[in-house]
Amino acid sequence: MSNFSLGTDGANLIKKHEGFSLKFYGDPKGYPTVGWGHLITDTKVYKKNTTGNPNDSLLSQAEADALSKSLNLGYTSPISQSKANSFFADDTAKAVKAVNDLELPTGCQFTQSQFDALVSLTFNAGTKVLTFKPQNWI
Repeated sequence: MSNFSLGTDGANLIKKHEGFSLKFYGDPKGYPTVGWGHLITDTKVYKKNTTGNPNDSLLSQAEADALSKSLNLGYTSPISQSKANSFFADDTAKAVKAVNDLELPTGCQFTQSQFDALVSLTFNAGTKVLTFKPQNWI
């Protein structure tokens, strides 16, 4: 187990590759997302984002309001910058904890860049990505 924090370069990397929108949008699978890749739910699907630009798959205000109401979110689209920052902090904290919880071989430790890269991967793919076993590669 390590005790790293996400570095500034790591946070900037995630933000750069996630794109950003204060309005609800569909991610590449069509799942409603907001801010820097904050997944609202994976139980509903909307327009899939195929360009990497959240503006190309924005939910209509009616769709956003209906989603918010159906899930009792307590917020709707657009969210505030402060809410986006909170989502990013919470989402990255989960990824940081998962990477810090990895058991490395004795004497091994991550560099900051390696840690940040694994946090970015975990942020994007979910914590289950860290349980993948190399024997499953073939």
